Amino acid sequence: MPSNAFPVVSLNSTGGIPEVEVIFGQAQLGVYRCFLWDAGASNPKLLGHGNNVDGLPDRFSVGLAPTSLSGHYLSVEAVIQSPSNASGQLYSLTVLVRQDGGTVPGGLLQDNGQLASQAISLVKFVRFA
Repeated sequence: MPSNAFPVVSLNSTGGIPEVEVIFGQAQLGVYRCFLWDAGASNPKLLGHGNNVDGLPDRFSVGLAPTSLSGHYLSVEAVIQSPSNASGQLYSLTVLVRQDGGTVPGGLLQDNGQLASQAISLVKFVRFA
């Protein structure tokens, strides 16, 4: 798949090291893993993982300066589950890519809707410019 097929997150090359935050909404249970991939979309490095149950922050550093991230990819894999067995529950996932305290252009990734079953799996994949 060509690299221009992915949404682009634009970083300020002179700004600070970017951060990622994962937010689950609609009172659903969520777990996630976030990876940084090289410019060939290979060699994933786990940046963070967690859930929205433990009370720990779901915000973490990408770990590289913006000038080193150009052409790299970021992925977030999430599973959202209803705490009840009822289908039709609403869900939401928001992923924020921030730099120097603000969300960067292309850094707001969202998915929301209605669960067709008890759970849904989602993947968000973007390329750094």
